[in-house]
Amino acid sequence: MNTPTDDTGYNYAGGGTAWVRLGYLRLVLALLVVAQHALLFQPGWPSILVIPDHFGGKSAVVCFLVVSGFSIAASLERRRADFFWRRALRVYPVYVLALAATAVLERLCDGLYVAPHLRFEGEGWVTLIGNAFFLQTFLVKPVSFDRPVWSLAVEVSYYALAPLLVSFRPGWVLLLMTCSALSFLLPKHIDLGIAYHVFSKFNALNYLWPWLLGVVLWQQRARLEFKKGKILLVLIALAAGLIQIAPATRDSYGAITLIITTACIWPWKHRRFGSIVTRAGAIAGDMSYAVYLLNLPLLIALGRIGYADNLPVVMLAVLGCSYLVIIVWEPGARWLMERLRTNVRLDASVS
Repeated sequence: MNTPTDDTGYNYAGGGTAWVRLGYLRLVLALLVVAQHALLFQPGWPSILVIPDHFGGKSAVVCFLVVSGFSIAASLERRRADFFWRRALRVYPVYVLALAATAVLERLCDGLYVAPHLRFEGEGWVTLIGNAFFLQTFLVKPVSFDRPVWSLAVEVSYYALAPLLVSFRPGWVLLLMTCSALSFLLPKHIDLGIAYHVFSKFNALNYLWPWLLGVVLWQQRARLEFKKGKILLVLIALAAGLIQIAPATRDSYGAITLIITTACIWPWKHRRFGSIVTRAGAIAGDMSYAVYLLNLPLLIALGRIGYADNLPVVMLAVLGCSYLVIIVWEPGARWLMERLRTNVRLDASVS
């Protein structure tokens, strides 16, 4: 029987504290994004959804990037061989399914769906193909019917640079984080010329600082103690302040979301979890990616049949479909990818 692992390939056996916590954390962050999207489909603003919305959909994305940087740094330290292939196996199966769902929805809606608080207008096949190669926010727009895919292009660009970024000296990392934080903080809707426009609106630069914060937290994990980690605590405090005042993440309690994220990463006194809690943490972590990518297409589909404003139905659909994806679709898609890779290698060796 296979032992559950997180997306870095790290083993959950024995209930390693940080990785189990991060599995649950990722699902909670994904559900914060679901809450923000679900509000767009409500005729009014029901308080039960407004409460998690205060902790921020965009703030949750920032925290996802912190966890991503931490996990990727761990993955590269553990094993650099086949790093990009392991990332592809993790990212592509659910991503392709999400884009396929988007294409079907755009067709069914004739390119337009109007929710109570937002319009979704299809961008056509060129945009869809561009998104398939993670070119959104760089050369094409994100597909409208699944807008969270914008962050996937940003994160994949970090994967491409990860072997280089994790090898930088701390001073260079802090310099990059500072430039990124300034870009993230600047107002986006004023016109001060092309240079300002590029510096302030280039998402791959805007959101680099939280990803690098995660890398730093992994690399300095031996110092993550209150006596030795004072500089890191100051860095986390500055990041929490930034997330609170930046235009993109000015959520009421966005700073709390970031502090909770770093607290889950922080190596508190080691505690082993039982097998059930450990297994559930692995499943929660795996589901989080599907929840994040599939919730908006599911909300649009439910809106077409009149159930997008029914929160129990929404949660059942999002969580149920995400669970089915990780136990049925993902294993089959990964098997197919591995099989194709093996065939390509065999053909190359024969020729």
